[in-house]
Amino acid sequence: MIIASVGSFRSLIVRASAALALAGGLALATSVASGQADAAGGGGQPPVVVEIDPNWINTLPPGEWCGTHQRYIAELVARGINPPDGVCPQDGPCDDPVNRNAAIPTGGTPIKTYRLSIHVFCQNDGSNCAATLADVDAAVVALNALYLPWRIQFNYDTNFINSTKYRTLSPSEERGMKRAYADSPATKLNVYVVNTGGVCWGTFPWGQNALTKQGGIVMHERWFAVDTAVFTHEVGHCLGLWHTFHGVSEVTPCGQCYELAGRTPDQGDVTGDRCSDTVPTPRNSTCSDPGGNDFCNNVPWGPTDLLNYMAYSCLYSQNEFTEHQAGRMHCWTTAILTGWLR
Repeated sequence: MIIASVGSFRSLIVRASAALALAGGLALATSVASGQADAAGGGGQPPVVVEIDPNWINTLPPGEWCGTHQRYIAELVARGINPPDGVCPQDGPCDDPVNRNAAIPTGGTPIKTYRLSIHVFCQNDGSNCAATLADVDAAVVALNALYLPWRIQFNYDTNFINSTKYRTLSPSEERGMKRAYADSPATKLNVYVVNTGGVCWGTFPWGQNALTKQGGIVMHERWFAVDTAVFTHEVGHCLGLWHTFHGVSEVTPCGQCYELAGRTPDQGDVTGDRCSDTVPTPRNSTCSDPGGNDFCNNVPWGPTDLLNYMAYSCLYSQNEFTEHQAGRMHCWTTAILTGWLR
């Protein structure tokens, strides 16, 4: 199963590189031409928004419910960056473990409170909304409870939008939806609750679109309104976290960014999710350790972080971030996301 997942990623890179060679210049030109309409506004030069090929959705492994990584790969391709070379090198100051560790919160760390703008889509006549007001309230209550130990909280406003056009959303419609309804993305994390068919995705803070109208989170209605940590997971991406299995299942197999089973803490700080206190693991959607050996060094995987919010395992029982993950979230907030703070 792991080898098939790796093969899918390799296939993505081959297809993406070919598409870039044939049409990358046109995509970038289109992005520059329309960037002003998608920019968040504010002083200085507005950011140029990257127009992401919506076909990224077709690169998801079967059963995948989070598309944040695949969408980011598509952004790199649109920017002319070779994905295998563009993922492992540092994306900013918080990839330095010294800066990450300095930002790990303690009991005396002031709580950071983020503003959310939650958009719930309904039919044109206001019926069949993707969530109720009670669902939204419950989702944020749960979010605050899960993030509170790490000195993070959220305030929110809720917008019910009557739009049959976007009630069921495909990635090809994402740009138009966000352009029409994004609410001050430089000062709020926007969340869109729709029917995507089952996939959710967010935007990494170092991504070029993070603080523009094309940033934010798209939540599938089922995952938003049920008792899982999927919303917590997508917010984690937006605050700077990779999947715990990133270093095994989302990078070049056995390459410079690969996180080997049995690696040292120093190696864990510069590969994979850049958190040496999360254990290397392949993608795993069960509630038991993956078993078997790492095919790159034949070392057993051993026990893994089954309950981590950034994993896929034990989806209904997850209950933990690690210190290094918390340090990354606080660090990336200070580096890029201060506009979202109350």
